[in-house]
Amino acid sequence: MAHRASFTVPHTPEASQYRRPGDVSISVSAGEHTAASWARGSWRTAAAAGDPFAAAWGGRKGGRGKAVALGCVVLLGWLGLVQLRDGAHNAPIPCDPFERPGRLLVNLSPLDTHWRPLDDTACPPLPAYLPALHELVLGDTPSTSQHHHPLNPKQLQLVAADPLPPLAASSPPVDALSFLRSSRSRPPTVLLLGDSTDDDALDHFCRLFDHRSAISFSPRGGSDPRLDDFLVASEGGEETSRARGELRSCELLRADGRRTAVRVLGARFDASRVGELPLAALEAMGGAETVDVVVVHSGTMSQEEDGSSARSQAVLPQQLERGTADQRRSLKAIRQRFPNARIVVRLSHRPQDEGKSTNLNLAVQQLRHLQREVAQSEGVPVFDFGRLVEGYQFLQDGEHLSLNPGGVVYAQAVVHQLRLALERRTSWRRGWLWNS
Repeated sequence: MAHRASFTVPHTPEASQYRRPGDVSISVSAGEHTAASWARGSWRTAAAAGDPFAAAWGGRKGGRGKAVALGCVVLLGWLGLVQLRDGAHNAPIPCDPFERPGRLLVNLSPLDTHWRPLDDTACPPLPAYLPALHELVLGDTPSTSQHHHPLNPKQLQLVAADPLPPLAASSPPVDALSFLRSSRSRPPTVLLLGDSTDDDALDHFCRLFDHRSAISFSPRGGSDPRLDDFLVASEGGEETSRARGELRSCELLRADGRRTAVRVLGARFDASRVGELPLAALEAMGGAETVDVVVVHSGTMSQEEDGSSARSQAVLPQQLERGTADQRRSLKAIRQRFPNARIVVRLSHRPQDEGKSTNLNLAVQQLRHLQREVAQSEGVPVFDFGRLVEGYQFLQDGEHLSLNPGGVVYAQAVVHQLRLALERRTSWRRGWLWNS
């Protein structure tokens, strides 16, 4: 039984000067002390006092109070979810292992090869991106790349760290690909602009996950590799298409087949000829606005104007000045063409480990210093590929670095740069609403 209290305005001289004629009795239930019940009580009070305007206003006020309260709850809940999402997906990355002194641990299983800092307690190695991506793309299917036999297996066995040495400090398990779990209208995309090394990196990335790279004129999503072979042959071969600067692609579908996990594109690039990028083919794949990361490399000083190799001699001051201007201009042009992308400069590496390669060191080192200086002055991060693979040039398949370790290290850097691009606070992909 509800207890009700009765309040009566006393007939004091002070109160009688301001009250309306007649006493007004307000009955309030002890269990109705809420905002909504107070609004209803105010409406009943106004009605009892004979004020139609106050009664109408009180009724509307009660409805408005409910709407405002509900809106505040929804807004606070949305802000809380955004903060939780930011905390879960945007944890600060303490360091860049590739920029720390360390060693390359080459494993017989390519997916386990990685760069480990010497002080792994202060700077742990990168998360296991490639094994996690393998599971996301292939599920439980074993990868043929795990059994890939290089041309020099004996040399690989000599330098392989199998089993891998334990870390100095154990870290809790984390989701290495949390930044790829969200559903997006466009697949996360990385564009590689460079030379034959970057072309090989694209092929290695596909081979790690039992995929094949395709040329831009190949039908997207084609599942029959014989069709790709026919198209490559009809267009003059894969090497011819690379030389022409055709856009090449590697799309990794998720194991469930619902959408693309990662898309990596590649094209030849020369800092002095930025206008020759295959933008038309890129537009057919969604346009430059859909690119999240651009990894760019330019070694324009490695050749003279007549095309002859000039790496056996030191670079002249005039060449350094011209190369600096070309690279600075090319970085600005790439920023304009890819306004939403994270730009990363790949530094050159020493290509061979033969006796004659000692004559190339001076020019290569000059070029590396130039690339880093221009990148830092333009506020662009670098990927020092040459430092990571130094000393392992003898592990080659023909004229280029083999999949293990060269292709593996490059693939790890691609996934890591994609993570940094998708998790940055200024990323156009980061939104809570437009990612789902």
